[in-house]
Order: sequence, then C-alpha cells, then structure tokens
Amino acid sequence: MTETYNPTSDAPQRAPLAKCEKHGLHYDPTKMTGCVLCRRESSPAADAPPVPRRSLLGPFLVTAALCFGAGLAFYLLHGAVANLFPGSASTPEVPQLTAPQQQQLDQALRELTGGNPTGMTSGIEGGLPTQGTPPE
Repeated sequence: MTETYNPTSDAPQRAPLAKCEKHGLHYDPTKMTGCVLCRRESSPAADAPPVPRRSLLGPFLVTAALCFGAGLAFYLLHGAVANLFPGSASTPEVPQLTAPQQQQLDQALRELTGGNPTGMTSGIEGGLPTQGTPPE
C-alpha cells in the first residue's frame, strides 16, 4: 500500500473571515470585534486630545547656564587649587641678581648693542639685502 501525503489535510482548518463593510478589510470574527481600523477608531486613545509639542529652548538655556556656571567656577578656583601644590605658583620666582652679576649683565648688553643700551641692532653689517640685489 502506498500512502500519499496531502499537506492540506493535516493543516488546521481556518475559520471563515469576515469583511469590514466600512473599510473593506478582512478580520477573524471569532477573535476580534472588527477590523484594525474600526478598533483603532473606537479606542479611548482616539478621543484624547493630541499632546502639545514642548519647546526645547528652556532645557537648552538651563544646560547652557549650568555649563557657564561650572566653567566660571573652575576658572575662579583654578588659582586657589594650583597654589595648594608646591612648585605650581602662577608667577615663577626669579632670584634677585647680586651687584657683580648685574654689572656683568650690563657690560654684556653694552657690548652687544655697540654702546647704545636702548637700541638693539640686528647684527647684520650693512643692513638687510633688498629684492634687487643678490645676496653675497
């Protein structure tokens, strides 16, 4: 004996579908009372007023004010916190020169400026070359 397999005979039988007269959609009347659109229209959420859109300006301004305040606090407190650690002073300490050191520095300055301590020269004899003259 040979048996033939018929997949439609093993499949569960579907209930007949009803067609919505208003929208033309099919639905199973044993599981639902109407089509999807009818049920959506009859839900209480459809009667609720729409939620108004809120502006983001307020939260943005609050965030900007908090960031500005935090930045200002860090700026003002930076010097106080930096001075707590040794060697991190904002102005470096320069030792005062002794009289012989100051004289030696003044003499070196006079030698470099050619006796004119106020006017420094570039150190190039004859000035800078111009565009028309080739360098030597």
